[in-house]
Amino acid sequence: MSFENSRRKGKVWDDVKTLDNLIKNHNFNITAKSERELEVSFATAIMTMKDYFNGKIYSQIDGDGFK
Repeated sequence: MSFENSRRKGKVWDDVKTLDNLIKNHNFNITAKSERELEVSFATAIMTMKDYFNGKIYSQIDGDGFK
């Protein structure tokens, strides 16, 4: 049994493509003293591009995390 092939479209799929491009272009080859510094680096990159996402971006570093 397998899934039927279909077109990928919609706001969620657009956000997936935007995030995929961001991951591919982000410089993960940095020297970080801890995992937290790496997380902050990537979260900052996401937050600078939040206007390019259709959905709301949740982050712990901006104080607007899940409540």
